[in-house]
Amino acid sequence: AFDTEKKADLTAGQSIDIRGYQVKFLGLDEGRTPNYDWLAAKLEVTKNGKLVGNFAPEKHLYLASQQPTSEVRRHATFQEDLYMVFAGDTDNDKTTVQIFVKPLVRWVWLGAIVVFLGTVVTLVPAKRELKLARKVERQKNSGTGEPITTWARECTVVPDFVGHTFMVHNGKMHLKVF
Repeated sequence: AFDTEKKADLTAGQSIDIRGYQVKFLGLDEGRTPNYDWLAAKLEVTKNGKLVGNFAPEKHLYLASQQPTSEVRRHATFQEDLYMVFAGDTDNDKTTVQIFVKPLVRWVWLGAIVVFLGTVVTLVPAKRELKLARKVERQKNSGTGEPITTWARECTVVPDFVGHTFMVHNGKMHLKVF
């Protein structure tokens, strides 16, 4: 909904404007590795007249399988991410470039981290639950059948608590809970 995308066929020196970014196509570069041939579109990116950087999204052609792939380049900030894709070259000596601007991507990842940390915090037992577990352990070791007195009303019942009698405080007095 908030994403912006543009696709353009450019010759060297031409540029494309998208959400305050100016992406200028500088030309093509090519090379070979033992596994694949590559072709890169050299791009100069500015935002509001200030240089953001030079990027070179690539097309790879793997030699063994003759399978092409695209290597995307990305510029990330907390406000938005800029993705640059070299889509190929056209029959009339132009280069096809796709540009995507996706807002607030890092905030999505930050939200996921907060949810994960919140889950970890809720899984850590509370201090009063640990104290109650120690009381149950002491009663097991002593062999007495006396009720265990506690003020921990919202405590989680774990399997070790089964078979013990507790006296839980209800705000006025301790009530027997089996």
